[in-house]
Amino acid sequence: MIDRVKEVLRAKSRSVREFAELIGVKQVTLNQQLAGDRKLSLDIVQSILNSFEDISSEWLLRGEGDMIKPQHEQIVEPQPALISAEGDTPEASILYHIYNDTIKRMKELVEENINLKNQITELSEGSEEIANLLREVRSDNKRLDQENRELKIEVMIKDAQLSEKEKAVSDYKELLKEAI
Repeated sequence: MIDRVKEVLRAKSRSVREFAELIGVKQVTLNQQLAGDRKLSLDIVQSILNSFEDISSEWLLRGEGDMIKPQHEQIVEPQPALISAEGDTPEASILYHIYNDTIKRMKELVEENINLKNQITELSEGSEEIANLLREVRSDNKRLDQENRELKIEVMIKDAQLSEKEKAVSDYKELLKEAI
């Protein structure tokens, strides 16, 4: 977690002194905790989360997700006060941040779920339309195949008739030649 605190420090300030001022803690205390001389306190974590609302508590505490919350999560919405933001203890304040992050993520997932259900409905309706069109195309193909067969038979008959007429014309020419 110290590495993630250092990453926030680099992202949000130019120095340890400036960062300590931004989060409202003594520079000496922060230096000792960052150096590993003292254990990282929950007060420091709480101060970071309270000072930088765009920092993800999940990322800071567990290393999960991105350091910076997505833009839509940074909009602060009032939440029911199940856990106080001020809290009686640093742990309560951290729990408050985790609670709010969890509620926001749940809202996102519900919205995403609704969107996915709508897409499934649209795709289902679309697939029914495609199935109907496919049935129509198959029916048209059968009809066209039948017409094609009938036309082939008609062409064969016409070819046979033409051959007979050509033969008759040829025979007639022969008769005319003999007569002349």
